Amino acid sequence: MTENNILFATGRRKTSVAQVRLAPGGGKHTVNAKPADQFFGGHLSHKHTAFLPLQKSEQGKGFDVTVKVTGGGITGQAEAIRHGIARALAKIDQD
Repeated sequence: MTENNILFATGRRKTSVAQVRLAPGGGKHTVNAKPADQFFGGHLSHKHTAFLPLQKSEQGKGFDVTVKVTGGGITGQAEAIRHGIARALAKIDQD
């Protein structure tokens, strides 16, 4: 963990790059300064894909997630976010 228990990681998929910040909090998800629901719009499967590591991990509960993602399409961005979140959670526990 880093100072103040904030975790940073970068995820990549194809031409998409996601800079992920996990901070202790109530579970708020923000992507490119928008709530995740608004960013992904009607693409609920992409939102599910992006935040899957938080659901599968015990450590993932209780984090606010802030993401800045660029490049590619919506699918690549969702997968880059997933990769970044997984890498940040791996800093807590390799298992």
